[in-house]
Amino acid sequence: MAARKWDAYKSLNITGRDSCGMTCVGMNRFGKRCRWDISAASYDKIRVMFDAMEGRPPKEATKSLKELAVLSLCLDFHQNQANKVVDQWQSAVKEAAAGYENRMGLKTKIQVLEENLGKKEANSEELQKIVQELQARVRNQAGLRDRQAEIERLGVQLANEQANLTSVTNQWRTMCQKYEDQEIRTEEYRRAFLESDRKVGNLEEKNAETSRQLAGEKEVLNLATIQYKKDSATSIGVINRLVEESSTRTIEYQQKLSQKIEMIQRTVAERDDLRTEVESLELKLAQLNKLLIEKGQESDRSTTEQMNLARKVGDLTKELDSESKAASKYQSDFLQALTRHNKLLEEAADLRLQLDAERQKSSKLVLELEQAETTRTILSNDKTVAQSQLQRKYQKYEKLTAKVSQLTTDQATLSTKSQALQVELASEHEISAGLHQALGTTKEDLFIIKLALGEAQASLDNYGRDNEELKASAVSAAERETENFALIATLVDQIEFFRSHPFKAFSISIGDTCKRWSKATVGRIGGVGSNKRIIGASDPEVNCPA
Repeated sequence: MAARKWDAYKSLNITGRDSCGMTCVGMNRFGKRCRWDISAASYDKIRVMFDAMEGRPPKEATKSLKELAVLSLCLDFHQNQANKVVDQWQSAVKEAAAGYENRMGLKTKIQVLEENLGKKEANSEELQKIVQELQARVRNQAGLRDRQAEIERLGVQLANEQANLTSVTNQWRTMCQKYEDQEIRTEEYRRAFLESDRKVGNLEEKNAETSRQLAGEKEVLNLATIQYKKDSATSIGVINRLVEESSTRTIEYQQKLSQKIEMIQRTVAERDDLRTEVESLELKLAQLNKLLIEKGQESDRSTTEQMNLARKVGDLTKELDSESKAASKYQSDFLQALTRHNKLLEEAADLRLQLDAERQKSSKLVLELEQAETTRTILSNDKTVAQSQLQRKYQKYEKLTAKVSQLTTDQATLSTKSQALQVELASEHEISAGLHQALGTTKEDLFIIKLALGEAQASLDNYGRDNEELKASAVSAAERETENFALIATLVDQIEFFRSHPFKAFSISIGDTCKRWSKATVGRIGGVGSNKRIIGASDPEVNCPA
């Protein structure tokens, strides 16, 4: 059996889900629901139609409402109310359809939000993994900081060597001043050496400028590293493309840095060679003539090497500038990726808030549905109790009707016996006249009793909601019926007595008995009629069984 998509029993309010039968859904002239029972075959068809309706959306149920109305209305009186009933049911089906669509829309929205949340959580987990990888790479980049420290140490050593070179140059100047009187070649050598010294000074200035640039680059790189640490600590991740690009750039930067370190090492080696050559020059200075010639040659070589060193330092400075620009670009890309990640986190947080709100709405809707189901169960129980009470009242009514029929039969029998008594007592004119008068009075009393029973029946119909009054009326009617039966039995006994002794007891007790019986009957009928009204029996809707 398909799952229920809506509650047709509750929406249409034709019968209960747990009921075994139903009454006509038409309205009588008093604005109340008809009390005629629907046949078992029609009721079974209605239950089958309800089960089929609940397995489909409410909108599809409108096609079956006409057939359902024909089955739900009694064949005797209310088949002409089918269109009116269908209109009422269509309004109820529209309300049920609106509720069904709201529930389905809410369920679909919750599923979409759950799927989006799952995707966001998966993306968040991937981003967290990427962040962890980046943090590991940052830790691996500690070697880069060590290399930077090595570069700084090499820069310090280069400055020391430059200071030593300056000291050697000063010593060389002192020695040149002692040999001012030497030959022209010595003067030319001195001039060349001074030119070399000037170039060395320029080289020193360039080296100092390079050192300052290296210090500045080091400071910028340290600040970038600190900022990178802070951003890495507060961020959750970046996307895969930026990670791959940053990894590629980091590898390229490391390669370039390795090349720079190799170049610096070569420069240091060349500087060591230069220092060796300077030491050999100092040794050669002991021998004046040969030393001057060798120093000239060595000065030429030193000038060439210094020029090469200056060129290499310039290339290194350019490479450092390009690497600084690349690092700045990398930092900018990293900040953009961090901004995008923060936006993704904000979107995920908004989605979580929306999902929480939708879950709260769904919980409230479930609670309302549970409360409605509980109310429906209570109403169904109350309806079952009311139906049982109504059934008991109907049984009492049938008993009362049977008694009325018996009373009518007894009345007819009494009338027959009275006529026979009139024939038998025809000779007794005075006695027959009195007996005829007594029998007429009895007929009137019986008619009054019939009217009282009709009033009791009307009271049962009009005061069906008041159980206490209904029970009191039923008990009173039963008592009156018992009294009437006793009176009728007494009258029959008297008639039989009159048949057996037509002149003996009649003259003695007929007057007192008729007076006493008439007074008692008038008193009882007056008590009943003071609080009741007589309703005609011509209306078939009023006289239908409860």
